[in-house]
Amino acid sequence: MFSDLPREIEEEILSRVPIKSLRQLRATGKRWYHHPLFKDPKFIKRYFDTTPRKYHKAIVLNEFRIQSMSSYVDERRISPSRFLL
Repeated sequence: MFSDLPREIEEEILSRVPIKSLRQLRATGKRWYHHPLFKDPKFIKRYFDTTPRKYHKAIVLNEFRIQSMSSYVDERRISPSRFLL
């Protein structure tokens, strides 16, 4: 069972899971919603240090025109506390 794993192994596994899946995991029950790892700034920093940098796409409505926009986000330059799950 996952709860029998040492914290280091649990951290290693969860640090490789995509952020969308981590959010879904937290929605499965109290054990995961209140899991201390998701509030730990060290884990959050490690998570964003190990995940690849990503391009984000958005559609922007500007002065009644629709524009497509891509942006590069480097999470390493943003405080990990802004990404609490």
